[in-house]
Amino acid sequence: MQIFLPLYDNVGRVFPKRSLSDSGMVWWNGGSLTAHTQSPAEWLWKTGRRVKRDDLVIFEVTIHYVGRKWWTEYRHWLEKRFKQKDLLVRVQDVRVL
Repeated sequence: MQIFLPLYDNVGRVFPKRSLSDSGMVWWNGGSLTAHTQSPAEWLWKTGRRVKRDDLVIFEVTIHYVGRKWWTEYRHWLEKRFKQKDLLVRVQDVRVL
């Protein structure tokens, strides 16, 4: 699972680093967390003729079971916490070799 969180609020102020790492993401089901924080990802999207941009930190969460209801509610909580209209939470099925 990947969670894409912005580094800046909607007026360009940087979120405190603690608010990014303090979002409670590793404490379920004995999971693990990897945070890609050294090189922010660049997210681009188009609204009308304007191209908008965000710098993001990507958190990868490894868990054995995805409770869709819980994760949907958690995404909504993150959207409120980071004052975002939408946040991307992506689930991938991974097989360890």
